[in-house]
Amino acid sequence: MSVVTAQIIAGTGDLYRPGVRPLNVLWFAEGGGRPSWLLERSGWLDFIEPGRDRGGDGVGPREPVLLVPESPETILEDGLLLLVARGIEDPAVVARSRHLVPELLDSSHVELDSGKHNPDDLVEMRELSAECEMSCQLTVILLQGNMLYDQLPVLENYPFNLEVCSPTFSRQRNPWYPEGKRFGSLQTRPPGPPTE
Repeated sequence: MSVVTAQIIAGTGDLYRPGVRPLNVLWFAEGGGRPSWLLERSGWLDFIEPGRDRGGDGVGPREPVLLVPESPETILEDGLLLLVARGIEDPAVVARSRHLVPELLDSSHVELDSGKHNPDDLVEMRELSAECEMSCQLTVILLQGNMLYDQLPVLENYPFNLEVCSPTFSRQRNPWYPEGKRFGSLQTRPPGPPTE
């Protein structure tokens, strides 16, 4: 059975303080078969602005979209491609997707690993998504043992404001370790300048 091991929150930032106003959420699942991304609109907006129709205003798909990446090496980039095409709705990526990968825009289940797509077209789409001109704040949250750690350097290619979070503490109990395996400490402060 697959488990969620990462999450990417995409939204808008605040000029005066850290954080993100979530518009879209990407969930990454692995371990039960093919790794996959699930993109959905953030329920946060519906909570703070109830009753507002968000269709077509660049805040994500009406229904969740599942994407199976092309290969293990492109997992993070394929997730970001889904986010840019269906969540952020970058005009250049949307226009090119219509010709190269139309189901990226129309389907609720996209399999980039099916062999149906020209690999060069997928490379072009990934490169185009990295040139996204829409303003966005990403918060990438990785759980311990996640397979995306080695792919994090690709985030340097994207223009988004970015924060990457990984565990500072973990305790896992199971039948083999009833006392729990521990990693890190709860007595930590984030690196960087002191907060005011």
